[in-house]
Amino acid sequence: MNGMKMNENEAKRVRERSANFTADEKILLLNLISKHKSVIECKKTDQITSKEKDLAWDNIQNEFQMCSKVYRTKESIKKFYENKKRDTRKAAAADRAEKFKTGGGQIEDTLKFSDPTLELTMAIMNKKSVSGLHNPFDDDLSEENVNVGDALNLNNDELLFVFEEHKEMAEQSPPSTPNETPVSSARKRIHEKDDWASYKAVDLKKQTSCKLRQPKANWTSRRRPVVTESGNLALQYEKLAEVKAEIANEQLTSIKEEKTERGLKLEILKLEKEQKLLKFKQLKEEIELKNQSFQLDIQSKQLDIEIKKLQLEYFSKKAT
Repeated sequence: MNGMKMNENEAKRVRERSANFTADEKILLLNLISKHKSVIECKKTDQITSKEKDLAWDNIQNEFQMCSKVYRTKESIKKFYENKKRDTRKAAAADRAEKFKTGGGQIEDTLKFSDPTLELTMAIMNKKSVSGLHNPFDDDLSEENVNVGDALNLNNDELLFVFEEHKEMAEQSPPSTPNETPVSSARKRIHEKDDWASYKAVDLKKQTSCKLRQPKANWTSRRRPVVTESGNLALQYEKLAEVKAEIANEQLTSIKEEKTERGLKLEILKLEKEQKLLKFKQLKEEIELKNQSFQLDIQSKQLDIEIKKLQLEYFSKKAT
């Protein structure tokens, strides 16, 4: 019976195997992962980045389930991505080994894969972890043709994207009231977007918040001494002297009050000590009087005993 129960428990523990990923599902999943690659491929391992990665995987799972008929857990999706990364590294290592073989011919610098999913995975991964760092020395040097026009176009696209993003933020922000200043409206927007749970060390490089800025009225970056008239200086020194004199008087009065308080406390302590001494003397006198009275009682009882003895002797002699 125990053996049967053990077999049943082991059968329950066996993980149910889900269906294999189809080609369309693989491409869909890798495209979804590429949207969140900046979070997933982040090398940081602190608490905030781990939360961001979990949220990114949850979003990927939800988006994948909206387009797929087969239910996939977050763990299975992550396992699929890890396996694809491993296969991509293996394919890149094999391609690198092929380049170092002898036999002549021209070497192609570009890495080509037979599987399109490996190309998508390579686009998501950090290429330095696959192909290694670029070595500009010895036989490892490879001439790379860089198109300056493409780089300039890329920078322009990035600038255009930033401009459009700020434009959308300006359109989405509510119109400010006539009594509301630009600074107060900016403070309100910052207050609405405060989320300290996702605050990172990189955010310290951002511009200081309006709440933390100090007013710059009558402030200059050049720390030059301000020229003032001698009369104003004399008035300022007089005011300072008066303030110092007031402070000194207050300190003297406080010192005198402390001295009087200490004197009163000492007198009270002396009186309490005298009272305790008087009580002690009274108790001592009472004890001495009680001892004397006790001794007198003892002497009187001894006399009574002697008198009774004499009477007994007298009566005994008289009887004989």
